[in-house]
Amino acid sequence: MGISHISPLYSDYGFLCHNIIFLSICITVISRKKDEYLWAVDELERGTKFYRIIPIVWLFGHDEWLVNESVTRAKRVWERR
Repeated sequence: MGISHISPLYSDYGFLCHNIIFLSICITVISRKKDEYLWAVDELERGTKFYRIIPIVWLFGHDEWLVNESVTRAKRVWERR
């Protein structure tokens, strides 16, 4: 009887902790992006030029399946950066 009433309490507590951790991570990421944006705006006002760099990746394979595997790996590596 006692354990069945405690279990939902712990699951709610775990859910709350998970949400708090997620929120703190989001706040950290947003704070970094804000700092980077403010730095870039200051640099632009000083006359610093920024360039957009678009990387090009060439993938080769002996058949279509190998090329598709290479594309999948390249996407994974690019998105991890």
